[in-house]
Amino acid sequence: MRTRDQGVRRPRGRSSATLRRATCLAALASSLGLACGREEADLLIAGADAGSRGPSDAPPLVDVVDPYDQDATRTGPDVFPRSDAAPCAAGYAAQFTGASSLSVARPVQDDFTLEAWIKTTASRKGTTFYHGNGVIYADAPPGPNPAGADDFGTAILNDKFVFGIGNPDTTFRSTSDVTTGEWVHVAASRSKESGEVHVLVNGVDENATNTTQKGSLTDQPTLTVGSTLNDQNHFIGLMDEVRVWNVARTEAEIAATMHRRLTGNEPGLVAYWRFDDPGGATAVDSSPAKADATIAGTLEWLPSDAPICLP
Repeated sequence: MRTRDQGVRRPRGRSSATLRRATCLAALASSLGLACGREEADLLIAGADAGSRGPSDAPPLVDVVDPYDQDATRTGPDVFPRSDAAPCAAGYAAQFTGASSLSVARPVQDDFTLEAWIKTTASRKGTTFYHGNGVIYADAPPGPNPAGADDFGTAILNDKFVFGIGNPDTTFRSTSDVTTGEWVHVAASRSKESGEVHVLVNGVDENATNTTQKGSLTDQPTLTVGSTLNDQNHFIGLMDEVRVWNVARTEAEIAATMHRRLTGNEPGLVAYWRFDDPGGATAVDSSPAKADATIAGTLEWLPSDAPICLP
């Protein structure tokens, strides 16, 4: 790591005009936010002596934060801008206050994937997914089958992200805590033919299970975002980039797109709420289905700092 010094070292035998020109170049670099320490200044002076442009033809030494490097471990004066790094522009996020939710006709039942970015510290206690704070939810009251209804839902329970399916009621938990007060990506997928379910946090599969439930999960006709059945057990916090797919996406597929804003036309995408149209009575769906969700209660919009970048 270079030691930065804004002073210019005066070499012997160089004219005052040369030094003035080098100093101006150094000041220009500084005004553009570029690092200009002693080594860089010497290069500028050498370039001025030779009548050339010096190091300005080379990539500038810039403090760059990789938008996909959430821990900022690649930050530093010697990190060059990534040519494929997209600008981050998350837009707005939805603030769920504990008395707000969204609802729409349930778009999936067999194979599906549910995804969202969440930022919360709130978690209910319990043993089963319907005890938690609802995230993306299609739970139903017990039906005629004693084992329960053919339904599903995701929630925050005991500080974990959980995914549950009915008939029989079974809950699958993450190993990571998600109530950190920081943005966390959560996802759950289900395959009807295999009965396989997955729970993912920040693109990592933390619970892969084969189940005996291989029926269509159709008993709840409404999909709710931000609460459980009958507008109870509300999610409290921020939510962004809610995505519903009618395919069981893989761990690699989820990780590849979790930091990118989608175009909305991706195969299998059947609901996509970006929350970038604040103030309306509905949450606009950016997928081809145009499944705008009805807002119940008070939903607030805040500028989002979720790690989402343009395609």
